[in-house]
Amino acid sequence: MYCYGVNGTINPLVGFSNSEAWAEVNLTLSEYGSQESALPHQLSEVGAVVLPHLDNYEYTGPRELDKAGLQAAMMDPENWEGTDEGLGDQRDGIGRVNTSIFTYLVIGFVSFLF
Repeated sequence: MYCYGVNGTINPLVGFSNSEAWAEVNLTLSEYGSQESALPHQLSEVGAVVLPHLDNYEYTGPRELDKAGLQAAMMDPENWEGTDEGLGDQRDGIGRVNTSIFTYLVIGFVSFLF
C-alpha cells in the first residue's frame, strides 16, 4: 500500500497480504502461483499487515495521523474490515483494497502528508 506525495513521489506505507502468511522469498513463479506473495525487502523495512483471505478489504482505522502513525495503524489487523460479498462502492477508492482482481488502490487521503 502506498500514497503519492505532493511532489509525485511514491511513499510506501505497508506491505499487504490477504494470504494469512507471507511466502518464503526466492521461490519460482510457479511456486508462488496466483495466491502467494513474499514480502519485498524494501517493505520489510516499512512494515506489513497479514490478514485472512477475503476478496475485499477496507481500512477503517484512524486517518488523521502523520506517516509513522498511519503506518502503525495500518499494520493493526483490527483496523481492517473484510468481506467476500461483492465489490462494494469503490467510487472514492479511499482505503479500499479489492484483492479479488489484484487491484491495490492508492490511499489518496494521506497524499497531502508527504
